[in-house]
Amino acid sequence: MVTTNDPELADRLKLLRLHGSRTKYHYEILGLNSRLDTLQAAVLRVKFRHLHEWTMARRRNASLYRSLFAQAN
Repeated sequence: MVTTNDPELADRLKLLRLHGSRTKYHYEILGLNSRLDTLQAAVLRVKFRHLHEWTMARRRNASLYRSLFAQAN
């Protein structure tokens, strides 16, 4: 599962999802056609509830690293 608020990235990901094709039999890039099985979908459904919390933690960690690197020059 992929989430984004970037329209260009979303377009690229959709292209990859469809074997790299916007129109039938015309492939712009090498893409995939994969499906989630039931178990993978169930796991992602549980994990999705924590996505915002995990994103905020990554941002706090990144901010800490930026600060520490700036102090260390």
